[in-house]
Amino acid sequence: MADGRIHPGPHHRPAGGDAHCLVRPDADLPVRPRIAGAALPAEDNAGILRVLEKYRLSDGVDFHDLRTRQSGAHRFVSLHLLVPGDLSVKAAHDLADRIEADIQAALPGAAVSTHIEPLDDPASYHPSGPMPTEPTQRPR
Repeated sequence: MADGRIHPGPHHRPAGGDAHCLVRPDADLPVRPRIAGAALPAEDNAGILRVLEKYRLSDGVDFHDLRTRQSGAHRFVSLHLLVPGDLSVKAAHDLADRIEADIQAALPGAAVSTHIEPLDDPASYHPSGPMPTEPTQRPR
């Protein structure tokens, strides 16, 4: 899409392919870009994962489809936020705003986009699935 926004997920692909970089929790950082742009540096990706882990432990949420990209001086972060199904839309949106703000505090100037999905709905789990809760559960 030519509007300059990040469109996460397999059904939102910019013309010419997907310009995002997938950050897999079982992969060594830094992540290689798929087509265009470059993955964020390892220390930036680690900072994002620290923020997400904080919310996983404190709010009982999970994450997947974390994608990062750097194009020139611009940094982009996109992720799917899985929230309890009984959370109100407002509460989920407020939580997403807090997570985005914390990522932006860790990466000043980064454009952060979240997509909210219900944690208890099997349709929320695509091939990349949620990020494992414990590092020991990550496949090698």
